[in-house]
Amino acid sequence: MVQPSVLIIEDDPSLRALEARLAGAAGFSVHTAEDGAQGIAAAVQLSPNLIVTDYHMPGMKAPEILATLRRLPGLDGVPVLVATAEPLELVGAELRRLGAHDIITKPFSPAAFKQQLRDCLGLDRPVAPPPAPVVAAPAPSPLLMVLAAAMELPGSSDSDAALRHVRRVGLVSAMIADKLFLDADLLAILTAYAPLHDVGKVSLPARLVRGGHRFSDGDRAEMESHTLLGAELLRRGGAPLLGQQIALHHHERWDGGGYPRGLQGEAIPLLARIVAAADVYDAMRSHRSYRPDLPPADVRRRVAGLRGNHLDPRIVDVLLAEGGLLDVIYVEHGDPSAELDLEVWR
Repeated sequence: MVQPSVLIIEDDPSLRALEARLAGAAGFSVHTAEDGAQGIAAAVQLSPNLIVTDYHMPGMKAPEILATLRRLPGLDGVPVLVATAEPLELVGAELRRLGAHDIITKPFSPAAFKQQLRDCLGLDRPVAPPPAPVVAAPAPSPLLMVLAAAMELPGSSDSDAALRHVRRVGLVSAMIADKLFLDADLLAILTAYAPLHDVGKVSLPARLVRGGHRFSDGDRAEMESHTLLGAELLRRGGAPLLGQQIALHHHERWDGGGYPRGLQGEAIPLLARIVAAADVYDAMRSHRSYRPDLPPADVRRRVAGLRGNHLDPRIVDVLLAEGGLLDVIYVEHGDPSAELDLEVWR
């Protein structure tokens, strides 16, 4: 059985050390944070199975931590155990309304703390039978492609340009997969979910998706959240894990400089690496509001420059070797894309 992980958010060093030691004895892999802001950042990075937080801390208290976690895709369902010395009749109702899974009252006994951690995840209940194997996804239907295009540019009537963009990303991804000899099941999932790589943009404000302006730091952070939002939308829709990973990780970089997890090299799921390369390539070969589409020779030079830093070297080699096949795709589907992708390849 995989060891469950717990993130402990506690500003008192001695209590933080005690809780970490008890959690380790209870069978958990333990991570710690010293305050609420650090805890939120660690939760996004680590995606723990359980979060334990003190009620009173400088800056951000437990209610604010809970409210923030419940807004973040992928963390909105993580159980949170709140430790507090406050009377439960004063704080219990608010904490549960904000999504606390359970509350433990200070001072607590070591045995009670360890058991409550395990109870939060139901670790001592009988093990459920394994789920049925995932069936490979079918190829995308015309309706799915149109819906993907609509979500690519929410609030826009320019669906034809977006449709061509998602179609090209799907076709380029499939060409790469074919040259890498992916098996039929992986190819089916890639074909179905590559067009939905940016589905999370449907949850973003239109000013970001169609703003036509350089991003501020705040704008960029909000834009980057589309990966988390998209993966969560696909999860709720019943998409297979590999399909969710395309939306979540298609902005990771081979050198670890991407988002949202900062994964590096082959730690990035292969299908996400393929879609990332197809998306970058399409950003270069399509018209943008801030520049025209680049000449093919310039595209080749830029793609070669991304080998081993931004993009998987094997995938870059495919793009450089298959210029003829790519030209066929862009002759047939090469109308300019209206999507503003300042962050994709620069």
